[in-house]
Amino acid sequence: MNVNDNQQLHSTILQSLAALREYDKVQYWDDEMQEEVQILLQRLEQCVEKERLYYAMYRKIKLTDD
Repeated sequence: MNVNDNQQLHSTILQSLAALREYDKVQYWDDEMQEEVQILLQRLEQCVEKERLYYAMYRKIKLTDD
């Protein structure tokens, strides 16, 4: 992953968080909204994992306490 990929990853994370924040303002969630939030959360999980691997590989940050 290069710097541009990592910046895109950050953008995706921030956009997903902003979308989740908007969902927090809604009082009643229908099935469609629940599915959309589930997709956002899955996208965030994937992005965070890619981010962890990026820092482990390129910034030499340990992922475990070993």
